[in-house]
Amino acid sequence: MDTATSELARTTAAWVASLAFAVTFLAAWALGASVLTGAVRGAVVAVATLLATNLLVRPVLAVVLDAMARDKSARQQDGERKEPAR
Repeated sequence: MDTATSELARTTAAWVASLAFAVTFLAAWALGASVLTGAVRGAVVAVATLLATNLLVRPVLAVVLDAMARDKSARQQDGERKEPAR
């Protein structure tokens, strides 16, 4: 796996984990839990989400980016065939 895919997967996993923390913290706080309890629950959910997302996002991103690269290559080859030679 190349560096771009790895970096994109890491960024996506961090974003999803922070979103999971925020939703969990706010839900716990809205339901009457203390701030510390909400923070601990949010941290546990964020770590679990980070680990799960790292495992699931990397293969998906690799497939999507490979398909995009193949499509771009095919479009470039079609464009070269259609252009008249000079």
